[in-house]
Amino acid sequence: MNKKRRNNVSIKLTDDEKKRAEFFAEERDLNLSEYFRMSGLKHRIKPTIVNFEQSQNSIEESEKLIEAIMLIQQHIAENGYMHWHDYKNDSKVINALKYIRNRTFNDK
Repeated sequence: MNKKRRNNVSIKLTDDEKKRAEFFAEERDLNLSEYFRMSGLKHRIKPTIVNFEQSQNSIEESEKLIEAIMLIQQHIAENGYMHWHDYKNDSKVINALKYIRNRTFNDK
């Protein structure tokens, strides 16, 4: 039994995308329609895998940075200067500054 194709599907492509698709179709000795039909029906698309562990780590890391910034913020005046006498004896703030410094240099 001969199957007739009656359905049309149109897609929007940029000029560059169309040129690439035509190039790949020509390499396989296919016209553009046949190339899209074959690639659309025969190739399976791999599912997207989200790494939740990495997301959880980045959330925890962000919370640590916010906590460190909040500790430091208590020792900053409205004009932007740090109160040296207040924070030099506060070991939590000094550790927070070290944490931010190390975190900044490790990201680069």
